[in-house]
Amino acid sequence: MKKLTLLLVGTLLISACLVHAQSWFFNWDGTTDITCVPTSDGNNAFFQGAAANSSFYWEVVDNGSGGKAFRQVVTSGTGFRWYGMGSRPEFYRGPCTAFAMENLRPDRNAFTIAFRIKAESCSATGSVRFFNCEFETTVPSPWWTGTPQEWASTGGSYGPFLGFRVEFALRKGSGDDVWLYDNRQGKDIYQLKANGQPAQWRTVWATCELPVYPYANPYSRYRIWIDGTEVAWDDRDRNGWSDCEVGWTPTSGRNGTYALDYVCYTYGAYAPGSIPIPAERLVAPTNSIAAVKTLADGTPCELTNKVVMGIFTNSYGVRFYYVGETNGMDGIKVVHNTGKSPVNTGGSPVTLAVGDVVSVKGGLGSAEGEKQVSAHDLVRASTGTFAAVPLTVSVADLMQSYNSALYANTPAQLLALPETGLVSSRTTNAITDSGKSWAANQWKNATVFLPGTANHTNLYYYVISNSVNTLTIAHRALRRDFTNQPNLVMDGVQAGDSYEFVGGQPGGARLDGRHVRLIGTVTAVNAAAKSFDIGDGTALGETRTLQDIWDCINYAGAWAPPVGLRVKWTGTMPAVGTRISVTGFAGADRFKHQVATKVDPNNSDRDEVKVDKTYPVLSARSFVAFTDPLITSAGMTPTGFVANVAVIAGEPYRIRASADFQNWEDLTNFVATSTTFPFCDPAALTQPRRYYRAVSP
Repeated sequence: MKKLTLLLVGTLLISACLVHAQSWFFNWDGTTDITCVPTSDGNNAFFQGAAANSSFYWEVVDNGSGGKAFRQVVTSGTGFRWYGMGSRPEFYRGPCTAFAMENLRPDRNAFTIAFRIKAESCSATGSVRFFNCEFETTVPSPWWTGTPQEWASTGGSYGPFLGFRVEFALRKGSGDDVWLYDNRQGKDIYQLKANGQPAQWRTVWATCELPVYPYANPYSRYRIWIDGTEVAWDDRDRNGWSDCEVGWTPTSGRNGTYALDYVCYTYGAYAPGSIPIPAERLVAPTNSIAAVKTLADGTPCELTNKVVMGIFTNSYGVRFYYVGETNGMDGIKVVHNTGKSPVNTGGSPVTLAVGDVVSVKGGLGSAEGEKQVSAHDLVRASTGTFAAVPLTVSVADLMQSYNSALYANTPAQLLALPETGLVSSRTTNAITDSGKSWAANQWKNATVFLPGTANHTNLYYYVISNSVNTLTIAHRALRRDFTNQPNLVMDGVQAGDSYEFVGGQPGGARLDGRHVRLIGTVTAVNAAAKSFDIGDGTALGETRTLQDIWDCINYAGAWAPPVGLRVKWTGTMPAVGTRISVTGFAGADRFKHQVATKVDPNNSDRDEVKVDKTYPVLSARSFVAFTDPLITSAGMTPTGFVANVAVIAGEPYRIRASADFQNWEDLTNFVATSTTFPFCDPAALTQPRRYYRAVSP
């Protein structure tokens, strides 16, 4: 695969962050949906914020130099963008835990971004943003006083720390020319497309650094190079709300088309070209779903001759499919959110149905902790049926599968064992446990939980660093008054209080995408949310991890933990207390919640904090009321022991036999085609005694 090389002209920038290894923290090469690609810290970084349609869609196209590029088209409507996530499934956006640029990290107080763009058209003279990145540093702002007067002053700060805010936009000039535009300052930066001329690919490299010390003003320093030549960039923005977004900001009546060949960014300010643009990722050379699911996130993949096993819409309105091997032995989730319809082999739009045989082109990701493909091409080769027998599992199996996904994708999210201890002493912002011997920063960016006592309620603190036996903490990731620093003394923390880093969740075999069957009792129903819960006695509640123990603070009662396992279902709901057999697909879903926060000295609400939680689910294909199989009309005949078994049509069963009630062997297994199954056991003629039972499965 080919990438254009930057022509370096002008003065090279000296790195402002010498501790940083010169590599990209995030590297998206345009061969897949941006939601597939993880950061160097692990996990997928972006989330598509809306369902696309034929008026605003995206596709993967040739980049003109032997590779692939991402292209977004908005012809009407509002468009959509991809929102930045944190490096965990449970994450915040906004001024709590920054996307990628994590707050309170001294080694991350500068920023470099590189991208290659082709601006084809733009109808908006008022500009439309296509890239936004903002975050706070750990450097206190000397201009922050926390008063409305300070907020309004020319030299004011948005918060108590210095920070950066970059907003690149496209703007229509005269005729059909298109400009790269600074959306914060309201100024043109560079003409990307000249009037009457075809669109050209342009390389962009930009850096952000703190003000020169000693600080004369709060304005960060911004530099930009276009095709290797530095151009003026008078951005002086001084802070932000700690997030990152890519894509056409939803704005009615502002249309455009552009392509991105790559987007890379990292911490530190680096000279153009000093970190090479990586080569494009290659398509995985396998057509096996099992093999594909072992590959790294961000890997392009192609699957052919796979069968559509199930069709669903997730909780935020996006259509997805489970596709599997023709024998039904394995499957994988396929999200198709381009805004373009699946097509047949002739290129005509089609609506897929269960049983269709399809080919898929896309990229691998682990959004919500579930291995999946974000497809940019979905082609139906033929129609058909799907009638494979599901794998019978328990609630515990599905929850342990999800735990294993968290172990694999977010090691800091789920501990093999919990870490507990007692507070020996405390200061306003530190907890010491003299009995510990931790590695330096072992608990950095984790959440420590202090159960309630007579002196305080449950407390949750974000750890910004730790020494051998002391945790230095902050409220910033957990409280709604994000500008206030913690005070453990005022909170009521005492020597002798217990604390915990949550862990100890059992893992199990990964079942992502598998066609499964679960028998249990309906424990809760939520028709409005199109879901019900099912329990079988093997596991209760939800996966509890390091980052979601503070749910009660931020979900504000909006989240109801599942009683057993949550089942997604759009039909008529079963009644609570009903015993059912439900078939569907093992996966995960996302609970999205908006949190109102107060983050400025005017005490005004901000809407930029979103709390997302992921959790294991079963996307149901069908369910039936379930009763245990019953052997009836039994007796000996000249051909052996014969009996009828009362069963449920469509359910799998086994007939077992034993001579002593201790050792059982399977005589047969079957999927019932009617409500009665006859069987005969000739071996009973030669046995002094024989016992039988029917089980499911």
